Amino acid sequence: MPPHEALGARVSTLTYRGYTYCARVTPSRQAPRTEPVLLLGGILQDKDSWRLYELGITDWAGTVTFDLPGLGAADDLPADHGVDFLTDALRHALDCLGMPSVNVVGYSYGALIAHEFAYTCASRVVRLALAGIRRADSGMEQAGMDGGAVDGGGVDAADPGTEELRALDRMLTQGGWDAFAPRAADLLTRMEGVAGNTRSGAVRRLVARQFLTLPADRVEQYRTNLERLRHALTTHGTVIRADRSGAALQVPVLLFTGEGDALTPPHELREYARGFSDARVITIGNSGHMVMLERAEECIDLLRRFFTDAPVEDLSSCTGASRAKG
Repeated sequence: MPPHEALGARVSTLTYRGYTYCARVTPSRQAPRTEPVLLLGGILQDKDSWRLYELGITDWAGTVTFDLPGLGAADDLPADHGVDFLTDALRHALDCLGMPSVNVVGYSYGALIAHEFAYTCASRVVRLALAGIRRADSGMEQAGMDGGAVDGGGVDAADPGTEELRALDRMLTQGGWDAFAPRAADLLTRMEGVAGNTRSGAVRRLVARQFLTLPADRVEQYRTNLERLRHALTTHGTVIRADRSGAALQVPVLLFTGEGDALTPPHELREYARGFSDARVITIGNSGHMVMLERAEECIDLLRRFFTDAPVEDLSSCTGASRAKG
């Protein structure tokens, strides 16, 4: 029996403005305690990358994941189609699936899509959880890694980490994937000030292998999705309309990362929280940017608490908690 059938999942094929893409819907195994959870991941993730989270979340809610146009096994999408097109495709898909409202999780590239969707379809987003997102001093420095940059402000250009991201972006732009891949994997999994946990080594090896063995068509897909962000920045000065408006998002927001995250560090996450009317910021101990893999059970528990309106600050693995009100 295929794994998706064992979980009771169904895969639906959808079309929006001529582009074919697909959704994976997994029902709750018990009476759901909240709205379905929509999971949006990084450029290298697809609809099937969330199996561990499906197993945990479907104890209390259904889940839905996507290969949106330009991602996974979906049709290729030209770079001049921005994040706004992806959120329109997402809204169309939820209409087709009969999901009027959802809880949304966005990680990295998916956090951009999630933030934009919550801004343009606020009435459909009950709660929003974002991880792996930052403001970068030239947008593409972060995008050169995993697509999680939003606009052109907020980071000191002299920061050594920012300069490393710039160097990586130049390397990728000039076509050097073989040189880019190991350095990108290293930066994604690097931690500062913490020792990590028992999974950290395995996560480092997994991420490095994924980058180094990525098929040629997925490398091209990766490049195109980064070019999509470059095009938006060149045209509008930012990737998502939510930042262009300056309006605080009127949806409960959870921002979280590992306390040792070297790529999207906790202090930048707290700065990012100021753009929301009500945002909680949580750091999880002994983990870094890949917190959703390194501390999956703790992240699932954090999401369960947030999406069911339970306290999140007393999570045992939480090493920092704050709240920002815009």
